[in-house]
Amino acid sequence: MSRQDAPTNDSQPPIEDAGRNGDDEPRHVATGRDLSPDLARDHAAVVEQLERRLEEKDERIKEKDQMIGLLTGQMAVKDEQIKTMGERAKETNVLIQGLQKIMQQLQLGAPRADVSPDQPQQ
Repeated sequence: MSRQDAPTNDSQPPIEDAGRNGDDEPRHVATGRDLSPDLARDHAAVVEQLERRLEEKDERIKEKDQMIGLLTGQMAVKDEQIKTMGERAKETNVLIQGLQKIMQQLQLGAPRADVSPDQPQQ
């Protein structure tokens, strides 16, 4: 028996058409209540929540950018301080070296400590 010869039930659509319309797209369920107001409300709530989250993330990005700018500025200041300290350390070393030479000359030219000033030097 072919499909066309089979008895038809007028209350139900043929099997190949069940749940589909002519454009081969799913149909809306006709037995349920219309969900579009609920869907619209849910969609609006989701959009609002996502917008809030985006604003929060944008704010955090701005705060991080400000912190990066602050830290970059501090790092530049510290680099300059380190450079200045290095120059001062070099200057201090030159001064200490000069002081050591003066002390060495004074020690070589000074009378011996075991000889009193009224005794002649040998």
